[in-house]
Amino acid sequence: MELPAPHPSPGSLQMNLTNIVPRRLHHRIEAATPQLFMYRNMVMEVASNRAMTMNVSCDEAVRIRYLRLSLNTTRNIHLNLQANATPPAGVERPRYGLERYLTIEPNSTGPVSATMELYINQTALSLELNRTIMLERLTWCYWNGSVWEPVRSRLREDGFLEANTTHFSVWTIKEQRMPREMPLPEISGVPMHTMAYNYTDMVPNEFQLHLRQHQGSLFQFKNTALYLNCTRDTQLDLTVENEFRQRLFRLEVQPGEALKLEMRLRVSRPPEVEEPERHMGFYCEIEPNATIARARLGIEIDPQEVESRGLVVERLTWAYWNGTHWCPVESTLSVDNILEAETDHFSVWSVIEEAEPTPTEETVEEPGQTLPEEAMEDHPQPNYLLYGAGAVAILAIAAYLVYTRRP
Repeated sequence: MELPAPHPSPGSLQMNLTNIVPRRLHHRIEAATPQLFMYRNMVMEVASNRAMTMNVSCDEAVRIRYLRLSLNTTRNIHLNLQANATPPAGVERPRYGLERYLTIEPNSTGPVSATMELYINQTALSLELNRTIMLERLTWCYWNGSVWEPVRSRLREDGFLEANTTHFSVWTIKEQRMPREMPLPEISGVPMHTMAYNYTDMVPNEFQLHLRQHQGSLFQFKNTALYLNCTRDTQLDLTVENEFRQRLFRLEVQPGEALKLEMRLRVSRPPEVEEPERHMGFYCEIEPNATIARARLGIEIDPQEVESRGLVVERLTWAYWNGTHWCPVESTLSVDNILEAETDHFSVWSVIEEAEPTPTEETVEEPGQTLPEEAMEDHPQPNYLLYGAGAVAILAIAAYLVYTRRP
């Protein structure tokens, strides 16, 4: 749920400067009185225990919805504050940064303690940066001359990410992500706000993954890519045979509770099932530890591979083994060539080709049977009008002969 816009601190003095982007704009901050500056592309609130002055500059490309600086100093100071959308010269761009950089330079090396707070609009940032922002992984960090050094931060209930510091330099906010995380590759059938992980150096064997609820995740392995999305936290134990070659396998699950799944993707036939007569050459075994309310399976269909197997794309369907035979389920092929099907249970699944429907036999006429219109031409109906006219003519002739023979 999106949080409401932040409110200024009580008693703050407000300056409406929404018609300008600040360029070394000089401000005086009164002691113990918060002051709110509303620029065209940045809102900043500054408070200090002592009177201070500051020059503010802002890159036109940067967007800062609400920034708070609270200072506690032992003497009056002057600050230069520069807000940019790109890192300063000589500073590396951090991976998974929010692309907001604050260069804060005081005119004194005296002791100072400060609290920095930035309001986080998750939806707007995700759209702007074209990736899902993981709120719980956000942290303030500063450039120590060689690397970005994170500091302890906390995301408050009002949406502000807060950190304390005793020095100023170049600051930004970034996500502390896992080493295997990578930018989302362009793969058809994968939603935009998906977390991507690079495991292209391995074929998974009893590989354990923890999936957070409502967070789509893409795992790229040496021989396949797996997209997963669950409405509850899910623990996945994954094994993929080395011979399994599918560009994208999708699984979306709506369990009634936290879930554990064992999944095996294979080309060898499981011993308890029969081989389908015509199929795509793979099997998917999924074993849950709890009942699922709904799930959606999906696999990318390569038309060239289908043709090489002598199959027809339009007749492909997902099917599951019910213990005695393969049961096709209603399946659809998306515009991204993802063959999808919904189910409320897991077992052994495959993609098979349904047989062509058997032609219906021609209708044979039986006594009392009404023939279809197409057959009417070969079986003309009696013309009762002509029969009636002939009968009248015969009666007329018979009456005339009787009349002419009367004495």
